[in-house]
Amino acid sequence: YAGARGLVWRLIAIAVIVLVLLMLAAYRTIASYVTRIAVNQKFAEDLAQGNYAREGNQPKSNDEIGLLGRAMNEMFETTRGVLHNISGQADNMASSSQTLGTSADQLKQGFTSIEEKMGSISEAMMNASSATEEVNASVEHVSHAIHSLSDEARASLQQADDLKNRAQDVQVKS
Repeated sequence: YAGARGLVWRLIAIAVIVLVLLMLAAYRTIASYVTRIAVNQKFAEDLAQGNYAREGNQPKSNDEIGLLGRAMNEMFETTRGVLHNISGQADNMASSSQTLGTSADQLKQGFTSIEEKMGSISEAMMNASSATEEVNASVEHVSHAIHSLSDEARASLQQADDLKNRAQDVQVKS
C-alpha cells in the first residue's frame, strides 16, 4: 500500500506539474492573443481618429487575428490612397478656382472697358445727332431764304417787264 501511495503522490505531482505547464502555455497563448488584439485595437482607434500618417499594421501570424490585422491594413492602405486622391483633387480644384477667379476679374475689367467705350460712342452719337439737327435747321433756313429771294427776283422781273411794257406804250403813244 505504501508503494501505491508513493505512486499516487508522484502521479499527483506530475499532474500538478503538467497542469502548471498547461496553465503557463495557456497564459502565454492568451497573452499573445491579447497583445495582438491590443495592437489591432490601437490600429483601429488610430484609423477612427483619422491618423493616416502612421505606418500600417504588420501581422506575423496566419491565424484569425493575423488575418484580421491584414484586412485592417488593406483597408488602411485603400483609405489612405483615397484620401491622397481627394487631397490631390482638392488642390487641383483650388488651382482651377483661382484661375477662374482671375479670368472672371479679367472679364469684368473687359466689360467695364466696353461699357465705358459704349458710353463714349453714345455721347459722340448724341453730339453728332445734335449737330445734324443744327445743320438741318440751317439748311431749312437757307432754303427758305433762297425761296424768298427767288420769289422776290420773280416779282422784280415782273415789275421790270411791266415797266418795259409801259415804256414801250409811252414811246408808241408819243
